[in-house]
Amino acid sequence: MAALSRRIPRTPRPMPAPTPPRKRSPLGPALDEHGNFPKVVKEILPESKGQPVTRLTGQCLCGEISFEADGDVPVMANCHCTACRHSTGSAFATLMFMKEGDVKITGTPKTFQHKSDAGTTMTKHFCDTCGTPMFTQNSAREGMLGLRAGNVNEHEEFTPKANVYVSSRMKATLLDDSIPAFEKMPG
Repeated sequence: MAALSRRIPRTPRPMPAPTPPRKRSPLGPALDEHGNFPKVVKEILPESKGQPVTRLTGQCLCGEISFEADGDVPVMANCHCTACRHSTGSAFATLMFMKEGDVKITGTPKTFQHKSDAGTTMTKHFCDTCGTPMFTQNSAREGMLGLRAGNVNEHEEFTPKANVYVSSRMKATLLDDSIPAFEKMPG
């Protein structure tokens, strides 16, 4: 235990200035067949309705919860909202959204519900044994399931198409200028 309390001297490094989020125009309220705002999907994925993926697999840290998914991934995004940062314990949540029926879950995740800033009900699914966050759902996007991209074995299939809630991001989080950034959830 004594080794854990020993301080390691570090040379201070200057932190790069955070990239300011890019402004986006307001978008319409209608949802498409994937439960997304169509103008958002068009802006995020201008040439398709989703990235076709043959098969995704994944599991929690202890293996009690696993999944197999086969279908389109209409949205892949990084969410910087406070709730996602708290529920993941990291700077942002990295999510792949699919139709719930395209995902087969083995095991029974425990759930926790909370309200989003828009007043919708968010449901977080996690492993009751090891605590790994696995999935997320939003009552405004019925039938869609967000896979936590860090749990996906085929990690090369993930390419974020947007950063959302950048107004809540940690200032040390650098944003890729080639990816659209939204102050809040578009729509």
